[in-house]
Amino acid sequence: MNFKYALLIAVGLACFSNNAFAARQYSQEEIDFVTQKANKGDAASQEVLGEIYQTGDYGPEKDPFAAKDWYEKAVQLGDVNAMNNLANMYRHGDGVPQDYAKAIELLKKADSLGNKKAAFNIAVMYEDGEGVPKNISTAMDWYKKAANNGNSLAMNNLGVNYHDGLDVTKNINTAKEYFKQACLHKNPKGCENYKKLNNQ
Repeated sequence: MNFKYALLIAVGLACFSNNAFAARQYSQEEIDFVTQKANKGDAASQEVLGEIYQTGDYGPEKDPFAAKDWYEKAVQLGDVNAMNNLANMYRHGDGVPQDYAKAIELLKKADSLGNKKAAFNIAVMYEDGEGVPKNISTAMDWYKKAANNGNSLAMNNLGVNYHDGLDVTKNINTAKEYFKQACLHKNPKGCENYKKLNNQ
């Protein structure tokens, strides 16, 4: 494979791992290239293979066992996206025995190392009482952290909690602001909720 082609694949995979474009099928040559990099200890390639096998949306069939193996290798090398994704596998029992304690441990580690999705996932676990005592106040703290990181799902959930007065003083203006921010971050539900409040 020539250098120029390898570079194009690497850039494409970087975009893939950052969700910069919609799912597409990868050629066997591209999968082989990433696998070679992963086998040489490249954590980002290991994480990408984990996503490819976890979803089955990018070419190879879904294989949660292969996904888990690649994520674990990437986690050992400190990849925070792999930590978040492996945590969600444990949270949902996807190809691994469901283990909330392991999930939250991985999520907190990913969050401490800068992963921007982990705080939202932790918030949901506290809001729903998944493996931890249900605690809306703690969930709100994690949602706020996630929202400050630009997570539009967290912004919308904060809006809902302020709108409904869930363990916080009901505040329609605060709810509206969170819905607005969610909408500005391209969250369809946030836009819908913002529009409903504006029409009242």
